[in-house]
Amino acid sequence: MKSNSLLLGCSLLAGMLSWGACHLTEVPPTVNHNVTSRNILIEEETGIRCANCPQGAAISEAIATQNPGHVEVIEEYSQFQNQLSAGYPDFRNTFSDDLDAFLGGVPLKPCAAIDRVLFSGQTNIWTDRSTWAGFAATELAKAPLLQLTVTDSFVNASRLLTVQVHGVYLQDINNAHAISVAITESGMKGHQDDSQTVGGIDTAYIFNHVLRTMLTASTGDNIAASAKGGDAFTRSYSFTLPAGWNAANCRVIAFVSQTGTDKEVYQVAGADLN
Repeated sequence: MKSNSLLLGCSLLAGMLSWGACHLTEVPPTVNHNVTSRNILIEEETGIRCANCPQGAAISEAIATQNPGHVEVIEEYSQFQNQLSAGYPDFRNTFSDDLDAFLGGVPLKPCAAIDRVLFSGQTNIWTDRSTWAGFAATELAKAPLLQLTVTDSFVNASRLLTVQVHGVYLQDINNAHAISVAITESGMKGHQDDSQTVGGIDTAYIFNHVLRTMLTASTGDNIAASAKGGDAFTRSYSFTLPAGWNAANCRVIAFVSQTGTDKEVYQVAGADLN
C-alpha cells in the first residue's frame, strides 16, 4: 500500500470498475499549510510516429525531476501520429482521443496542457514545448486550493486495485469542479520515430507515463458546484489490472479541475501501485 499526500480531490472500463459516491462534509479547517504545497499536471499529447515527440518527453521528464514530488506527467496517445507498424507499440485509447478534443484539439505534436490553463498570449490550452518550463514555473508558484491524498492497494493474485481519493478544501471554491483519476504505466520498450536518432527510428525507446485508462469519465466526474474552505470529500474505486500491464510500473494520478469554459486543474496527486 502506498499513500502520497498532495493537494486536491476526488473514476472506466465497463464491468471492471466500480466507484463510491462522492460526498462533501463540513470539517474544521485544520490543515497544516506548512506541509501543503501546489502540485501541477503536465498532460502531453504525443505519438509513436512523431519524430520530435521524444524531445517533448525529455522536457516533461526534466520538469518533473527538477521539482520532485510536485509534478505529475501523463503521456496521451490519440489517433494522430500513432499509425501502427511492426515493432511500434499501440498505446491509443478513447480517453486520449476525448482529452485531445475536450481541451481544444491538438494543433501539433508534441504539445502539452500545463494544468489545463489557457495562458496569456496563447490561443489554445495545448502549448508548444518551448513554453512548458516557464508555464510550469508559473503554476508551481500559485497557492494551493486543495489538499489531496491518494491511497491504493493492489493484490497480485487477483490483480485487483482499490483506490481512495480524499480531498480537503483550503479555500472557498465558487466554480463547478470534477475529479479525474487515471492510471499510467512506465518502462515499456518499443519503436519510436526520433529525429535525433540515426536512421530516424529508436528501436529500443523507453515509454514512460503512458495513459492506460481512467477510472472516471474522460472529462472527470462532478464533485460539486462550489465548496467552502474546510469541506472534504472522499471517493473510492476498484479496477482489475489487465494481465499485460506491469503493476510495479503503474501509477494512479488523481486531479481536480474546473468543468466550465475554464478547465484549470486545481491540484493533482499520485501514488505508485507498489
